[in-house]
Amino acid sequence: MSQSDKKMVSLDINVLGLPPEEVQSIIDSVQVPEDGEIVVADLLQVMEDRVVINHCFYGVVSGMLSQKGMELAESDIYMLCNGTYMAYNGQYDTFGQCPMVHMLQELEQHTDIGVHYKIVDLEARDRAAILRDWYEVLNSGQTLLLHMETSNLIYNQLYVESPGKGHVVQLYGLHAEENIAHIADFFLLDKAGQVLGYNGTIPLSELLDGVVEYAYMSSEQEQGVKTEQLMRACSEHAAEFLAGGVNAQGEALGMAAYRRLNAQLASMHELNDKEFEATCALIYYHLRIESLMHMLRYTTQFVTDHEQLLGIEGPAIRSGMEQVQDTARRQLMMLYKMGIRRDRASLDRYLAGNDRMLDEYEVQLEKLQHAAGHVGLPSPS
Repeated sequence: MSQSDKKMVSLDINVLGLPPEEVQSIIDSVQVPEDGEIVVADLLQVMEDRVVINHCFYGVVSGMLSQKGMELAESDIYMLCNGTYMAYNGQYDTFGQCPMVHMLQELEQHTDIGVHYKIVDLEARDRAAILRDWYEVLNSGQTLLLHMETSNLIYNQLYVESPGKGHVVQLYGLHAEENIAHIADFFLLDKAGQVLGYNGTIPLSELLDGVVEYAYMSSEQEQGVKTEQLMRACSEHAAEFLAGGVNAQGEALGMAAYRRLNAQLASMHELNDKEFEATCALIYYHLRIESLMHMLRYTTQFVTDHEQLLGIEGPAIRSGMEQVQDTARRQLMMLYKMGIRRDRASLDRYLAGNDRMLDEYEVQLEKLQHAAGHVGLPSPS
């Protein structure tokens, strides 16, 4: 069966990879309603009104927190999760890929929110244990974050045609006996690069086949995130990013990762036309989707939302961040055009522009780190 021909399939051919009696045993053990379906209350209505912002992971975490009655902007979640974290090993195709468990651990560390995380053994996928987990979490009134292989997200043909990539969705309902799962996708890109959203059903078998890791939040009712917690996380993470350096594995960290990447790109002069175009496209994707642009968008939005808290420096930091973001957009467009035109002659100018942009971001981030670190401290007498 081709990926594009996949449809809902009856469980009489054991499509879940589990005997029907085992599925029924799971449903019975977690006390699912008699019709076998469980959908977390009111989430459909919430999802229809969702505003998709910048990134699948932060969109889902925002939705999960909302289900717990905790409303946090995605830019706040970004800061709490240490979204600026970067560890670059020198391989272009890994640039910007922060481990999900790292971000969830940061969220726990800087808040009172309990998070449970599970990685799936891809060599011995235990579908029964996964399904039982999902039913138990949903039955408690919580939703789940699923990190998926894109080839299994068959509601979008672009995902199916782009195997090997990962994507995060929110699971909020199951009906195992009908092979149905209810999910929300906050960051669905169309062919034009526009951000859409999907809220609906998908074969449960696709989720069980394609899930790489998943997480859910404690069912306990935690207190909301305090301003001091948020600002402390911002200040600490900004300082960590600015410190840069190289870890024991030889990975460049934070700002040093961006500097390493920019230095490496000088070698693109030696590539043939086809390689040059492909490398420009790869770097463009990772800077736009995986790293630079969502870092700048979230940081700028964070400063805008909390400008008054940041004191006298707030307006200047916001203006400075907006200018860096505008520069980054121009640099990204230049990279895109360089690739299409196979324009090596502009490479050095592009790299010099990146260096200036990073210098200015460093200045603005230092200001933000200092201002956020002083929120909640007593004023000097």
